[in-house]
Amino acid sequence: MILRPVREGGELEQIRLWRNEPENLRLFVTGREINPEEHLNWFKVSSEDPKKHLLIYEEDFEPRGFINFTEILESRVVDWGFYLSPKAPRGSGLRLGTT
Repeated sequence: MILRPVREGGELEQIRLWRNEPENLRLFVTGREINPEEHLNWFKVSSEDPKKHLLIYEEDFEPRGFINFTEILESRVVDWGFYLSPKAPRGSGLRLGTT
């Protein structure tokens, strides 16, 4: 398993599609789909924030999900969240969360 920075382009669109999957969408406060323009704006703002780390979760050279870490204040505390590709094998979330 590796975590690596998100690359712009098609990968950014893939993250949006994962986010809008019904299984993932139900976990968000807004509960609504995000359109491409909203997603691009979110990415631009988030990627310029030095306290945010936007990463792709890969196994066997295959992207399986998205994870983000946000540093909270200067306390060395981190808020994090993730969602998976609908094609990610069962147990991927557990592996991601315990690695």
